[in-house]
Amino acid sequence: MFYSYNEFKAIENQQSPYAKEVFAELIQNITNPEFPCYYAKRVIPKNSLYVSFIENFENRQAMFKQAMKAFMQYAEIERECDPYRVFVLSFKVETTSWEEDNALMYDFMHYLNQHDPEPWFEEMPTDTNDPLWSLSFMGMPWFFNLNSPNNTHRKSRNVTNTFSLVLQRTDSFEQLLRKELADEVREKQRIIIRKEIRKRIGIYDGQSVSPSLAGEADNYNNLEWIQFHLPDLNSQKPQATCPFKHFAQP
Repeated sequence: MFYSYNEFKAIENQQSPYAKEVFAELIQNITNPEFPCYYAKRVIPKNSLYVSFIENFENRQAMFKQAMKAFMQYAEIERECDPYRVFVLSFKVETTSWEEDNALMYDFMHYLNQHDPEPWFEEMPTDTNDPLWSLSFMGMPWFFNLNSPNNTHRKSRNVTNTFSLVLQRTDSFEQLLRKELADEVREKQRIIIRKEIRKRIGIYDGQSVSPSLAGEADNYNNLEWIQFHLPDLNSQKPQATCPFKHFAQP
């Protein structure tokens, strides 16, 4: 089950203590005037923030099954891509390290790929070293943003104080750019937006922007997967190879 912001607020008193606590933490963080992504401030008045809380499961497979069902339901409303729409998928699970977070995310990605009811997005390469690659699910491309309390220094990647995936369609950013403009003007817009948000990230996190973001030192080739889970400190090097391997559809 997933909820829009307004739907959750309407029945908040009926929700579990876990769901209420995580939701409150999320709203407090994204409405903070210093929160780096200024587009996040628009999701509440637009009612375009969606949440799902994965709890009450017996094992990891049951957790993944429950999470995939919620993701499938959300994906249906994202067939018409909305750049302000975002889905926060929060898991009631304890992790103790960056490595454990990383393994959990990629295990879930593998699960999604193996159980995806739709073919791989036809315009999406399957090679993770291709700059155009991102995960295909339900016939759409998705960007994964891993948030965790293990991100003790990079607080912009800990908006819920629990293991959460902030999910958006990879192609949603393009919807923010004015379509009538020439390609070179649109590219200048991309650069300006990226530069401003990254400046704000540096201030919010108390350290310069991660070298693992697209176009930066450790990710000059703009690989998507490197940005899914950023090292907590800039001194920590990112993974050399992507843990995800595409499973061909039967």
